[in-house]
Amino acid sequence: MGSTSGVDAFAFPPWQTYRFGSLDFITDDFGDISLLDSDPS
Repeated sequence: MGSTSGVDAFAFPPWQTYRFGSLDFITDDFGDISLLDSDPS
């Protein structure tokens, strides 16, 4: 196996933000995606 660091399911660069619909997400160094708190519209 190669050197994987938890980015098997989501191959996103760390600390990038993504918008899916009206939700904002951010990835961390471990490849985890977290929902960003955003102001309700």
